[in-house]
Parts: sequence; structure tokens; C-alpha cells
Amino acid sequence: MFASVQLVRRYGLRCSHQRVVLARPAPRHEAVTRKNFEITNARTDDVGDDALLCETLILSVDPYMRCRFFPDGTGVDYVDSFQVGEPITSAGIGRVVKVGKNLQDKYNVNDIVADGAFGWPWATIAAIDPNSPNVYLEKIPKALEYVASPSAVLSVIGQPGLTAYFGIERFAKPKKGDTIVVSSAAGAVGTVVCQLAKRRGCKVIGLTSTDASFLSC
Repeated sequence: MFASVQLVRRYGLRCSHQRVVLARPAPRHEAVTRKNFEITNARTDDVGDDALLCETLILSVDPYMRCRFFPDGTGVDYVDSFQVGEPITSAGIGRVVKVGKNLQDKYNVNDIVADGAFGWPWATIAAIDPNSPNVYLEKIPKALEYVASPSAVLSVIGQPGLTAYFGIERFAKPKKGDTIVVSSAAGAVGTVVCQLAKRRGCKVIGLTSTDASFLSC
């Protein structure tokens, strides 16, 4: 992957890269396993005037993605099912290696960008259209590296962290001495909820599905 990224960055060449695509759907009664995925090789096409070419750095795997493997629709109105032969997509972070002509006033090579929703393709090199309705792209400020890892944008200071914060600080508003029961306490949201509740002086009871999850709380 590193060689491909360097060639794209320097010369704009069409280079091979790997991507993870859906091999077969997983109905509600089936678990998602390796048989549902396929790793394929693809070519890095010219980025075009309205897109970015990015080296993928971090990908997020979130519980909501389970419904995207259903063959008969997700059951929600904000995201569609994965399509056979098409890349899996999720939240992700990458480094810009090439900028389309129409985006050069906003993005630069080596910018770190993040899609905190579900539009980043699972590919070593990804073409990202910031204006696509399924992409929510933001530049990560360089100053962030002094206080947090870029991956925090997808966790504690991203959507999971904000969900926990508003749930505790704006809605539940527990008082010192209250008892808080947190389901999925080892999850991305639950772990932050536990910490926020403890900070308020609450007694926290965390529920997990396995001993291994309990040890990670």
C-alpha cells in the first residue's frame, strides 16, 4: 500500500489497491462471518475534479452496521444495505494524497480528513466525494494531535462521545449519590457514559455480555 500511495502522490499514476467488498448478504438469523466479505484488487482511477484521493488510516466498526448486511433493507431511513460486489463503508479517517481541481481551495495534500458517519469505503486508497449525500467529510485540525489521537474523532470526541455526553449532561442529569445502570457498558458509548456518571459522583453499575467485555470497562 505504501508504494501505491507514494506513486499516486508524486505522479498521479493508476495503481492497484485493495478493498473489502460484500460477498454475500447476512439475513437477520445469520451471523456476519468471513464468508460475507471478499478482498479484491482495484485500480486507483484519476481522482476527478470533485473528489479527493485518500490513504485510509482508520476505519470504524459500529453496531448499526449489522442491519446493512440485511438483503431486504436496513429497516431505517438514514442508511441503505451494502450491495454485493461493492465496498463496505463506515466511518473512517484518511490522509489526502491527491486533490481534485474544484476542491483545491479547501483541501491540501497531507490533510487528515474524517467521515464520522458511514461514507468511507473499506479500501487502502479511497476516492471520496465531499459533496456526496452519503459523505460527511471534515478536516481534522492539526492542533488536535497535541491533545488527542485522530481516532478520537470517531470515538470519545465524535458521535459516540457526544451521544454519551448529551444523554448524561443534558437529559439524565444524575445527582451525586444516584445509581446509574449502563447497558453495553464496554461499548463506545457505554464506556463514556460510565466515566461521566462517575465524575458526577454516581454509583455506576455496568452491564456487559462477556467476562472479556467486563475487564475492558
